[in-house]
Amino acid sequence: MTAVATDVLWQDAFKSYSTKVGFNLQLTRPMLEFLCACSDDVYWDRAAYGSIFFPDNWIATEHALMKRGLVVRKPPQVVEQQRKAADKLAGRGNGLPPPWALTPAGHAVIDLLKVGGLYLSADAATKKMAARKGRM
Repeated sequence: MTAVATDVLWQDAFKSYSTKVGFNLQLTRPMLEFLCACSDDVYWDRAAYGSIFFPDNWIATEHALMKRGLVVRKPPQVVEQQRKAADKLAGRGNGLPPPWALTPAGHAVIDLLKVGGLYLSADAATKKMAARKGRM
């Protein structure tokens, strides 16, 4: 969190995106899912939805959220340390730590999503994906 707090580029991005005429912050469903996954510190994999209607489009979603000042990329050293720690815990080499972190504005949006009942936890997302796969 210290690397995120000292970098104020996210703040400029958030202000310039959301205050053009008034305060307006629009997020698509994939953006909400991505933001919630970042909050739970899990890797968001849109391809897990298993259909051509849900492509693995995290690159575009990541860019859109970075443009809005809600997420930033973690430094590579931090991601590598987290991967090694996950590998030790799991006992195998498939730990995939997410390379994204929420900015303070991202944390505020997550709090708002929780208050509004729109927050999707990682467990709920997994159950929802399984239900969607069963219907397709």
